[in-house]
Amino acid sequence: MAFFMGGDVYMAEFNPIAYLQHFRFEEGTLWYKLLRFILEHYKTSFTSGAVKGHTLIDICNGPTIYQLLSSCEFFKEIMASDYTDQSCQEMLKWLKNEAFDWRHLTGLQWCSKCVSWRETDT
Repeated sequence: MAFFMGGDVYMAEFNPIAYLQHFRFEEGTLWYKLLRFILEHYKTSFTSGAVKGHTLIDICNGPTIYQLLSSCEFFKEIMASDYTDQSCQEMLKWLKNEAFDWRHLTGLQWCSKCVSWRETDT
């Protein structure tokens, strides 16, 4: 039987660092290969013009920003949110260059323009 954690417990106990370490989005891992696959499809969607607009709203993205990296050059404004304060704090730390290191993804062709994204207001 699967274990289900109630929302209040999840809110209190979720650890974004443990999450990122568990999935290890480092080059050469299975998660990295999956992530590249996902980003390649995001790239195809955004560059085709099928997905566009002024504002992108990403709801419940957890402590990850990879989905935002692939979209930053196609939207003027990006809003990201999550259920837990811990994940939101982790994203804010990333903007200040104090969090999980995603640089291995910003070198990818379709993510290269996002390096300056950190310079925007938080």
